[in-house]
Amino acid sequence: MKKLKKDFIDEVSSLLPITNWKKILINIYISKSKLSLKIKYSNENNQSEDLVVSSRYFKEFKKELYNLYLKNIESKKERFNKLQYLVVPEGNFEENYYWDETKEKEDKLTAAKYFYQWVNETMMNRIFEYEKENKLLTPNYDEEGDLIDYKDSWDSGIFTFKVVDKKIDYTIELIKGLVSRILPVLLPEYFINGLLEHHQITNEELKDEWQPWNTLVIKSPHNDIPYDSWEEYVTYSLER
Repeated sequence: MKKLKKDFIDEVSSLLPITNWKKILINIYISKSKLSLKIKYSNENNQSEDLVVSSRYFKEFKKELYNLYLKNIESKKERFNKLQYLVVPEGNFEENYYWDETKEKEDKLTAAKYFYQWVNETMMNRIFEYEKENKLLTPNYDEEGDLIDYKDSWDSGIFTFKVVDKKIDYTIELIKGLVSRILPVLLPEYFINGLLEHHQITNEELKDEWQPWNTLVIKSPHNDIPYDSWEEYVTYSLER
């Protein structure tokens, strides 16, 4: 990690549009869903300017930093969600790690608000994989007999998930025309863990901002759920 830090600092310095800069201030904000950078530098007149950097830079450094964030997230002593570097022209730098409780809560709330989109996208992919593996899809061929794609096997779906004793009971109903069917698809472990974590965070850590629930119903349009009318497709409820 030490070498990655040095390489990161050197690369940031090399991207500055001037050579006679006075200092660089790098703020890195981290959450489970994203990592973002804000870079400012002081020019020869001590005026502060922003440096906008493409996301293609610093990939290895950001990967290691994110892994360190995840490793320390449960430790109140070691955890951090903000990192700051202060760099001077000689190549020396100071680094400080911070834990911002307010930011962490805001990040979790933002991620929770759009969780339904991840559920919908993941289920659409899982349904396709399951039906393809079990030869439930009708293929489309071109004139030469080569596979183009598959016909849609469903127009809309109702995905129901209920948390019971830290487990997920679920029903996947698919609708084509006027005909509905239940698909006996197995949910991957990462998906179940994601649902359970979402339930825990919204019912405990975000309980002041989120109504209690144990049942999530997604009415999938077999497409992305529109952000401006998501409430027509997503329902949280507390059932016995």
